[in-house]
Amino acid sequence: HISELPHGAKVGIVGAGLSGIELASELRESRSDLQIFLYDRGERILRRFPEKLSKYIEKWFKKHDVTVVPNSDINRVEPGCIYNNDVPEELDLIVWTAGIQPVELVRNLPIDISKGGRVILNQYHQVPTYKNVYVVGDCADLPHAP
Repeated sequence: HISELPHGAKVGIVGAGLSGIELASELRESRSDLQIFLYDRGERILRRFPEKLSKYIEKWFKKHDVTVVPNSDINRVEPGCIYNNDVPEELDLIVWTAGIQPVELVRNLPIDISKGGRVILNQYHQVPTYKNVYVVGDCADLPHAP
């Protein structure tokens, strides 16, 4: 439980997509005493979004003492420890928000699927070959999808 973490506890959030960013900011606003680390695989957070947005969020995190760790490769997780590029980092709490993807059922549908396993749609969120089928959420392949 986050409310039970001691003063100064270290929290690691793996994945700086929309979920990770929201969690880090909400956690910072509710627990200013925690050390928060946000690990991201890319050089900048929200790399699929406009760079201006990424810079704004990074500036907010810096101002509010949330440490963004770019170019992360979390290759092992153990209780109380993650390995970032094979280097162990001890944490009091680890939250995994990386790697959100559609379920296998969606990836195996007999329709056009993107390289990321998402359903390819038209501008109205319809499956092009089935105009009466609409797709939203993590399984939708759209320009602004996470």
